[in-house]
Amino acid sequence: MSEASKLTLPKTSEKPPETDASHASQRLTARLGKLPELAKNHSQVIVTVAVSLSIFGLMAIHSILLSRLLGPAGRGEYGTAMFFVQTMTYIGLLGTHYSIAKFASGKHCPQQMQRSAFRVGVLTGIGCCFISILLSLIGLPADKQYLLPMCLICSLLLPAEHLRLTAQAVDHGRGNFGRYNLSRLFAAAVFPILVTILYVAQHNNLRLVCWLTVIVAIVSYGFYFLISDNRRVFGKSEPSARKLIYAGLPDGGLVLANDLFDRLAILLVIWVSSLSDQGLYLTAIPIANLLVVAPFAFELFAFRAAADEDKRLTVAELVKASLLIIFVQIIVLAAIQVILQPLVPILFGAKFMGVTPVARILILAFFFSGFSIVAEGHLRGSGLAKLAIMARFLSALVMCLSVFLMPPWEPMYRVAAATVVGHAFNSVLATWLVYRNISLNRKEAL
Repeated sequence: MSEASKLTLPKTSEKPPETDASHASQRLTARLGKLPELAKNHSQVIVTVAVSLSIFGLMAIHSILLSRLLGPAGRGEYGTAMFFVQTMTYIGLLGTHYSIAKFASGKHCPQQMQRSAFRVGVLTGIGCCFISILLSLIGLPADKQYLLPMCLICSLLLPAEHLRLTAQAVDHGRGNFGRYNLSRLFAAAVFPILVTILYVAQHNNLRLVCWLTVIVAIVSYGFYFLISDNRRVFGKSEPSARKLIYAGLPDGGLVLANDLFDRLAILLVIWVSSLSDQGLYLTAIPIANLLVVAPFAFELFAFRAAADEDKRLTVAELVKASLLIIFVQIIVLAAIQVILQPLVPILFGAKFMGVTPVARILILAFFFSGFSIVAEGHLRGSGLAKLAIMARFLSALVMCLSVFLMPPWEPMYRVAAATVVGHAFNSVLATWLVYRNISLNRKEAL
């Protein structure tokens, strides 16, 4: 080889055409190879969303049939019996449904994770059962003490419910959405079916409905146990239940703040309203919940956008997103306000005509709640969940004070109006925290 060729060859930086074509072919092959996985992921998302919407529909049917079966006063009695149980269902998990999913997504043995989840469910379920009983003993107003036996019956569902929720968290973390969605759908469908049977038979018995609620929780976990790939509850488990509980506490704090704030209004209604008014209030909540369906979808995007460290949001983008959310919320609000008056008697019957006025007020509260949900998604994605917790507790305080500062309306309407004030305050505070965070990030970037 000549000296000239020795000097020339090292300087040649261009790749031969066939090399570029080969690399392009490899990239194309790699992308095509990922298509089945991408299709599977998208199908899982679509199916999960469809199941969630189906569960929402089943819950609506459940609420309608239960209201028609029990009437306004009976609906209030059942809501009172279930209040502390529903309060402890997710708060009592101590955030373990998040920590279990996170650990399950790692390299831990699935069978050992299921056993760990089982032990967590036993601990939290039994503990929350006793806490719910204690809260019922000390938290019921004097005129509703006769409902204490019903409260005690309903508390018995918590162990089975926690066992199911912690077991489902393992499937969620592992990406086993087939069993995860099937279990959720079955659990949501059992009670409406039983209530339908009672409604057709016109068997209006509150004690029976309470016992059926417990049976539904047991049957739902039994169904999951049957379709599970691990039925050995004894043996080695890793990580330990203690480790899972400790790891879930940070997320548990946010669940505590959210659930207490969301359920505060119901507690106030239990204490200051009659059972009939309470039944009307509880019936209005599922209607108002339509205002938070879209915000929960926006929350996912807000969380991901905030968690993306490569691309920081600008104030202009925040304004555009806010205008989009406002537009969607106004459209949904207007649609509900138009159809509410004729729809209530069709769905719930003439006894529930009083739902319409309180529903119109609660719709405004959930209108503002939608903004809070999206803003809190951004704060969690930015690692500022503690600020969202503080905002919720401050808003709860504002809500409580508003009840006593309201004009001398009927108690139910005072609580509903105070709920609007609390959610409006929370939405403004949470949105300001998002704006402040984005502004600080932009300054740091400069």
